[in-house]
Amino acid sequence: MKAISHILAGPVLIATILRTGNGRPATPVRYHVQWSEIAVRLGAPAIAPVRYRQEAEAMAVLWATSRLAHAPTVHLLPR
Repeated sequence: MKAISHILAGPVLIATILRTGNGRPATPVRYHVQWSEIAVRLGAPAIAPVRYRQEAEAMAVLWATSRLAHAPTVHLLPR
């Protein structure tokens, strides 16, 4: 697994987007949302692996902005 990007709410890490697979038929590329411990405690949903990086990032950012309305701006940091 390789970290692709990080989702932050202010200075706090909310999630990391991980890439698995090498693109060959037996191991297709998939992107996973790995929630931080804080996000898990706040009830972050389990998200199935998706095919596109942008989709995984969008799901994580959507959850963070809806759940953490009082937090500072949610940032996406590419790795």
